[in-house]
Order: sequence, then structure tokens, then C-alpha cells
Amino acid sequence: MHITFASTDIIAKKSMPVARSFSAVSNVPPVQPATRHVRTLSKNDVTDSIKHLMCGNGCPKAINHCTIAHKYRYDAIFADRKYKECLSQSRAGINMTRHELHQEDMVITPLIFQGQSPYQIMPNHPELDISVRTLYSYLDKGSLSARNIDLKRQVKFNPRKVHKTQIKDRSVFIRRMFSDFQALELDHFAEMDTVHSSQDSKRVILTFFLTREKLFLAFIMNRCTKGAVKLVFNKLERQLWHI
Repeated sequence: MHITFASTDIIAKKSMPVARSFSAVSNVPPVQPATRHVRTLSKNDVTDSIKHLMCGNGCPKAINHCTIAHKYRYDAIFADRKYKECLSQSRAGINMTRHELHQEDMVITPLIFQGQSPYQIMPNHPELDISVRTLYSYLDKGSLSARNIDLKRQVKFNPRKVHKTQIKDRSVFIRRMFSDFQALELDHFAEMDTVHSSQDSKRVILTFFLTREKLFLAFIMNRCTKGAVKLVFNKLERQLWHI
């Protein structure tokens, strides 16, 4: 089987009518189609040529035995990492030029040194075209001549506490919400809670409140764990068993 194979710069040997040829400008005379003898290749030659052009990561040849001058290898992990780096760098920094930042610095810094807060500066200077939150970010990053320590009340504020014991598995709340408790419509029940002491101490107080009997019980535990709570229940069971 033979297949006619030609490159893109070869036009078929059959001549084209002049009227059907394309021209970018109407007054330019049409170009006569070029003709060249087309080489006839076998099916195996065409397949080898396509494999040579489409060579990729799955090529069985070693890289030092490849005849392609410019070699490219696709690495998905590397490409994804470069994409994320570009995505992060494009959003980093300040969205203004050095000249614009210097002009805003000449307005903001003297006012901060006078004792004004960002909440006073921004309403009185709408030409700055930035929000109060953005101004605080510039001060924290050190982009302006003034620093966050130059603010009067900044040094008095403590960092916001971050709770490290957040529950990530939300499945523990299934059928344990307050709405589920209200759906039971109980006349009397028992409330259990733990009272923590100072941060330096691990001791806690386990409390019980019986609504019908108006009875309040409190037990000191050395630590707030499931095992410590179980010991309190076992103690109550032993003491109430003899009543």
C-alpha cells in the first residue's frame, strides 16, 4: 500500500483555477499555483515519520540516542508547581507603583506621627483610594515610612487567640445538636459540664445538675480526659448502689 505524503509548503500538482485563488488585496493579481512532483512513500515510512514528530515521554529510545535536536519532556508535578508559584507571585506585593506609594507615604506618615489613626486618616483623605484594612497591611509590612509601632493603641493590643482544639470531624455532631435535644421534649434531665481552672493547671471540675431534684454535684478531676470522667461515673455508681 502506498500513500502520498507531502509537507505543508507543497501544493498539489493539479492546477487550480485562477478565479478561486485567494488574494489579500483586491487589486493584486492572483498568484499562479506552484507545482512540484510529490514523493510517494510507503505506509511504514509515514508511520515512522509521525512517531518521530510525536515523540514524547513514552518514547522507548534513550534520551542520548534520540535524533531530535530540541527535546522536551512533560513533567506534571513540575508544571503544577511552577503554575502555583506564578499564581502566588502574581498576587503578591502592592498593587501600585513606587511613585504612587511614595505620594501616599508623604500624606499618611506625617498624620500618623501627629497621633491620628487610620480610621481618622481615610475618611479625611478619600484621594488615597485605599481601605483602612489595606493601610493597616501596608503598616504591618513596612511599606511606608511609619510603622505599626507608631500607632498609639497598636502596642496595647494582644495577638488574637487561635483555638488549636477545633473539631474537624463534624460527624460527631450528628443527632447531638441542641435542636435534637429539644425534639425529645423531656420533663427532666441532667446537665453535665466541665469548669477549667487557670492555664497553668490541668485540673478541672466536673459538674452535674439534676433539674427535677434541683441537685448540683461537683467533682475535681486531675485532668480533662475520658478516663477521668469514667472514674467519676464509677465512683457515683458504687456510692449510689448502697443507697
